[in-house]
Parts: sequence; structure tokens; C-alpha cells
Amino acid sequence: MADKKIQSVCCNILTALCESISPLFVVKRVCNMMFKGQSDQTLTTVVSPIAHQMFLEWLKQIIVDFGISRFAVTTKPTNPTSVVNKTASFVVNSIILLEVDNKVATVRSTSIEIAGLLYMQLGPRLLTMGIIKDDTKAQVKTLLEAEFQKVRL
Repeated sequence: MADKKIQSVCCNILTALCESISPLFVVKRVCNMMFKGQSDQTLTTVVSPIAHQMFLEWLKQIIVDFGISRFAVTTKPTNPTSVVNKTASFVVNSIILLEVDNKVATVRSTSIEIAGLLYMQLGPRLLTMGIIKDDTKAQVKTLLEAEFQKVRL
């Protein structure tokens, strides 16, 4: 995703995979490539900030295109609210909370925008999913709260 020559082709392929399989499946696989496994995501395997920026931009577009409620595909009938909460919780905990502490400002701001997009779709339920924790930096809290306020208007 960091190579500008093939970026649009890569994003189009990933989007087509989301359409044919499921967005959650594709996003999880891309996360596994970007980070070292689901359990230890503090060490990134892809260090290029451009790759992180492009991934977040693509993720933002996927959430707009599919909506957070269609992010998960389940085979059994379940409570749609629990599926939405589980999916949004994955996005919040696995992606946004990692990227919001990135050293590159564009990566941080894009992750904040994704949080705002999730807030627009989920409302105050997003706050119960742990997006703002006790150990969250004051600057990050301020940015998130400002984004949520902007989305409310």
C-alpha cells in the first residue's frame, strides 16, 4: 500500500475481496500483515508511515462503503447489536488505539477520523467499547472528544 504506483490497484483488490468475502475477514488479514499477530500488536512489522496512512484511508473508505453493521458476516442468526459491538470493538482496540499513538501526525489524524466515523454510525455506544481509557493521553482524549463533537453537529 505504500507504493504510490500500485496503491490504487492494491486498494481496489482489497475492496473487491471485501465485497466477495467479508470486510472483517479482509481487515483482520491486513492487520495480521501490518502487525505481529492479533495477540502482540504493539510491535509493527510494517514500519512505513505511508503504509499505515494508506491502510487507514482504505479502512475509512471501507467503513463508509459497507457500514460498521455489515463489517461482520455471521452464519448463525444473532443479535445484530452484539455483532456490531464486537466488530466495532475489534476496529477500536486493534487499529485505532494503536495508530492514535503513532509518531506521524497524518496517521494519528486519520485514526481520529475513523473514530469519528464510528461514532457517527454507533453514537455514544462507541464510548463503552473502550476508545477512551483511563490511561489515554490527555491530548488524545481532547482530539477524540473534539472529533465526536464535530460529528454530533
